[in-house]
Amino acid sequence: MNKACIVSFHDFEKTPDLERLQSVVTEAEKLGSVVKISTMVKTDRDIECLRTLLASPRKVPLCVIGMGAEGAHTRVSFAALGSCLTYGYLDRPMAPGQISAPNLVEALRKTIPKYDKDFVLRRQKL
Repeated sequence: MNKACIVSFHDFEKTPDLERLQSVVTEAEKLGSVVKISTMVKTDRDIECLRTLLASPRKVPLCVIGMGAEGAHTRVSFAALGSCLTYGYLDRPMAPGQISAPNLVEALRKTIPKYDKDFVLRRQKL
């Protein structure tokens, strides 16, 4: 059976330094088929740390998300840079800075041409 095992790391207080995050990813890659890193973003330095982590070569797909008001845009911008997952809420946010699913889909369609093309094709099949 083709199943994915997502190994997640969350820090709701801060964005740890790059060395710490790389270590977390290296260990998580041994256990799962997808690694998810989600940290609280407070500064541009935090965004750059997460962007650098996302750009690093990996053995498995990597999802990187910044939480909080300062990190909300990463749910779209990091998807455009190759983050393999992003999350939107249906009824209420489950994490700080999470975007509603309809707004997330709209932003992804505007930002990622392939996503928009695929979205249109999926809608035509319904």
